[in-house]
Amino acid sequence: MSARTVIFSMKLLIVVSVIVLCGEVAMAQLPSGTPPTTLFQLNGLVGNTTYTGTGSSPNPAALATCTYRDSSGNPVYNQTCDSWNQLNGSGTGSGVLGHADEKSFVDGSLQNFLFKKGTKDILDITGWDFSPDQKAPPKDTFKFGYSAGYTSPSPLNDFVLIFGGDRAAPNGDANIGMWLLQATVVPCLAGGISAITNNADPNCTGRAAGTFSGQHFDHDIFVTSAFTNGGTAPFLNIYEWDGGCRAPKGNAPVPIGGCADDNLRLLGSAASSSLCGSASGCGVVNSVTTNSSWEGDIASPLYFGGGVDVSAALRSAGVTHAPCFASFELETRSSQSSSAELKDFILGGFPECAIRVTKACAPPPAIVTINSVSYVHYAFTGSVINDGGGSLFNLTVVDTFPTGYRSGSGVLNQPTTPAGGLAKGQSATYSGSFDFPDLSDVINHVAASAAASDGGQQTITNDHSGNPAVADAHFGASGSSCSITVTPTLTLDKVCSVGLNPTSNGVVLALNDTITVCNTSSDTAINNITLTNNVLLTGVAGQGTDYGLGTFSLPKQVEGSTANCVTFTPSYLPTQCDGGGPTLTGGRCEFSDTVRISSTPRDQFNRDVPAGAIPSPKGATCHVCPFGACTVSGTP
Repeated sequence: MSARTVIFSMKLLIVVSVIVLCGEVAMAQLPSGTPPTTLFQLNGLVGNTTYTGTGSSPNPAALATCTYRDSSGNPVYNQTCDSWNQLNGSGTGSGVLGHADEKSFVDGSLQNFLFKKGTKDILDITGWDFSPDQKAPPKDTFKFGYSAGYTSPSPLNDFVLIFGGDRAAPNGDANIGMWLLQATVVPCLAGGISAITNNADPNCTGRAAGTFSGQHFDHDIFVTSAFTNGGTAPFLNIYEWDGGCRAPKGNAPVPIGGCADDNLRLLGSAASSSLCGSASGCGVVNSVTTNSSWEGDIASPLYFGGGVDVSAALRSAGVTHAPCFASFELETRSSQSSSAELKDFILGGFPECAIRVTKACAPPPAIVTINSVSYVHYAFTGSVINDGGGSLFNLTVVDTFPTGYRSGSGVLNQPTTPAGGLAKGQSATYSGSFDFPDLSDVINHVAASAAASDGGQQTITNDHSGNPAVADAHFGASGSSCSITVTPTLTLDKVCSVGLNPTSNGVVLALNDTITVCNTSSDTAINNITLTNNVLLTGVAGQGTDYGLGTFSLPKQVEGSTANCVTFTPSYLPTQCDGGGPTLTGGRCEFSDTVRISSTPRDQFNRDVPAGAIPSPKGATCHVCPFGACTVSGTP
């Protein structure tokens, strides 16, 4: 199993000692796994890195040093244990990870909500209701909560959850519970508003005020602890959500792996004498006033903390791969019963598993011609990155090709999921391509998703910060390496001669032209070229007659070859020499005409050819000498 990451904003922990179930829980049965005390200081003395008092841990000397993993997962012994002050700093947004994969802190003063009567843990989240205007009594109200996720060293590589928090008042018993939820769970107000942020939240769209987004999935984790005798004697129970479980009949002890109540399967349970030390679960309270870096002094027994090897707990039910969690909830409960009504709660994001995606053009693009139509062929590459802690499976990207791309040209090569899943920090590449019919700047969008188990649902769609795992890439931006630059260039040449053309009225003088247009560009064809020739038939300047030579296209010049040209050879019969009749002085009769490109040519992507690339009109004047005239003047 790969490293897992879990940060828990302590409001999600449900610590309640559920001894009174529909069937009696068999106590002191925690599965074999990684003791939380080997990863975090859990001796009830907030902030100490060495044991200096009379905390409630049964083996305080063992809490001074911890065993962490190196970059290869191997154990590194005798390391100073991470502590809550290090983890939480001055509160929200501060502190450092230490050896944790993730951490979270929740200020309970911003989330003092109360469940409505009848809301219970055995109900699906769709059956939960709350009142944002009612508050719980101080003994049932959270002041803060925190959580962190650790990956234990090899060979177990288990996901271990650490959590903690404190209550506003110590009087009476405290029944506390924590949920680790695979769904994104948000308490909603009217109008699609989140009760946590007071801002619009898409998770709340269409939901009634006082309800929650999300639902339970099998293998959601539920931890309960009860602090009796004023909070000094904790118990710990660990459950998973199992939609197939029904409450057992009678009072026979519930075995580990058995159904403890509707929808709840027991994974482990232990009394205070069996907690912490070498156990895979731990729950402690502060037996003396202790100091925290974020709140100052915390009187006894207001603080509670704990830890659970979640992977080990799930193995006891035959689950070999823990799911990825997205939300956490911490709650107070009316009693130790698994069917107790719920009171105060706080909720936070818990992006244990997260995915991120990148995308970029793979230059250079190329021009392709399909059925006589030109397109730009763009290729792209990207990476899907495991941005969380748990291994990711069934990696998938969905590409939204730009509007107007050539239908059928889109290619998407999916990322390959490694055997055993994509581990934390690893990436898998994908690639693709598409054809676009012009040189405009277009955007190509991609979204990534993954599953928490092989063959599971692809519910992981956000990155570590809770943002959607999406990326955009630009194609065709002018001047970038992912663009095509075409330089259309035309040339226009003209020569003429005077000939003698026999007609029914005898031999007459004829103006014979040779007009050549060439595309000298090596990167674009040029279309919509129209030639017009203006001929002076009557010899009167400014009174020429236009003759159209046609509209045509010229392919681009092939590298290493001559330009692509077209030649026209029109012939005209002027009725008069330019400026009047033939002259003996000089012995000349002149004929002239001018050819021009009279249209706006377009490149192969239907863009206008720049004016500077269109040649100027070309004129030509041809001479003829009547018999004997040239010899008289001595000029040809």
